[in-house]
Amino acid sequence: MGFLRRVFGGPSPHLVEFPVWILKPDRADAIINVVGESFHQDALLVISGGRTPRGPVERGHLAVLFPEPDNKYDPNAIAVRLDGLAVGYLPRAAAYQPVIEYAISKGRKIACNAELTGGRYEGPKDKGSFGVKLRLGSPMECMIECSDNSDDALQVRRDHPWVGQLVAFTGTPRCTLGGMEIDRPVAEMLATRAGMNVHPRVTKHVRLLVAFDPSTTSEKERKALAYGVPVVPELEFRTAIGVPVTLAGGSRGAPQERPAPRSRSHRSR
Repeated sequence: MGFLRRVFGGPSPHLVEFPVWILKPDRADAIINVVGESFHQDALLVISGGRTPRGPVERGHLAVLFPEPDNKYDPNAIAVRLDGLAVGYLPRAAAYQPVIEYAISKGRKIACNAELTGGRYEGPKDKGSFGVKLRLGSPMECMIECSDNSDDALQVRRDHPWVGQLVAFTGTPRCTLGGMEIDRPVAEMLATRAGMNVHPRVTKHVRLLVAFDPSTTSEKERKALAYGVPVVPELEFRTAIGVPVTLAGGSRGAPQERPAPRSRSHRSR
């Protein structure tokens, strides 16, 4: 949720106050390692409260993301600040630019929880360097989480036939939403919001398999055919749950053709 946070702006001691969205992804493995932290070890030492044999005195912090459009090396650069001090950059910054721009359009900055790593002290000649891990999801996960905090929240339908059922996915997502790629974590998030339970494998208890690439047949699809589990193309599935997606390289709502030998998998149970 957006609320006011006090964050020191840059190395000077003046105080800047602005509203932020603190993003908290549901996935336990939503971790991003900050890059360029080796150039900010002095700042990290101050932020950490010092080294100990077990690592930093203070591990947990709030990170705020600052775009740097004037960065001479990369105009898409996004700086990471802890306690107002720069500690490195967000990797794959260009992919996160739409998220940053959306937040700015709503008068917000993006923040997330951060953890200091390393920083062990084993003696005057053995001082470990610091690293920074961000609890941050993929660009599309971040965008959806941001929209949840505004009046643009994505609504999904629950009047489809798979509510309360087990659903599995196969392949790599090929659809986009608002020009951004829908990755696997987002695909599973949307299915959950639409009232389904995501299963990593195809079993006799699964009631639907969503095929991201209809031109090939995966092992999951072969199992689905053997078990009589319906196989639905990605675009058809997104339409059923009310997500306004566009097929990569195609138009919104364009039908996805499926190979004839797999037509049996469309029959209902």
